[in-house]
Amino acid sequence: MSGLIEGGADDDNSPDTDVILQGLLKFNSGQFSVEVQKLCFFADVYVVEKHRARLTSLEYGAYMYGPYSEEISERLNELAQRGEIETRVAMRNGKTDTKYDVERHPDSLTDKQREVLDETVEQLEEYDPADLTDLSRENWMYKTADSGDLLSFKQYANELERGNATPQTLPSVPWVGDSEEQDVPDGLSPL
Repeated sequence: MSGLIEGGADDDNSPDTDVILQGLLKFNSGQFSVEVQKLCFFADVYVVEKHRARLTSLEYGAYMYGPYSEEISERLNELAQRGEIETRVAMRNGKTDTKYDVERHPDSLTDKQREVLDETVEQLEEYDPADLTDLSRENWMYKTADSGDLLSFKQYANELERGNATPQTLPSVPWVGDSEEQDVPDGLSPL
């Protein structure tokens, strides 16, 4: 198995985080930050399970409300400041919070990136933020990490292959298990 991207903006092979976030927002507009966080996390989880690759190079830590990436919050704020995504204030759990939208699909998404984002949103669109949080806490990486630790997608892939981790695969994205080596589709980063 080749090396897995563990995160970091310096990796030249990693897909552009801004493009992935804009693509995710286009598939499911009007998301709160927690939804963006969880949908990005699950998109990466499912890509690891299906292709032994990553959609993003984002790092996630284990926190009280599940996996969290500081970079997602930073990128959303920067995209909003540049006018590339829209924000609006909305009520959530009796408090004001920010919702994010994007008007058009980024042109630079590959077909595979579009497919992964579409699949993730389609399978999880009925989940509210609390359900997404609960579901994210059921992932092996989160369950085996200490609070604040970074989650390791590489270790997750290895433990899946050994049978020590249970995949959280979406019904329409079957886990490849012990199948032969696959080519990594364009727009994904190999393990």
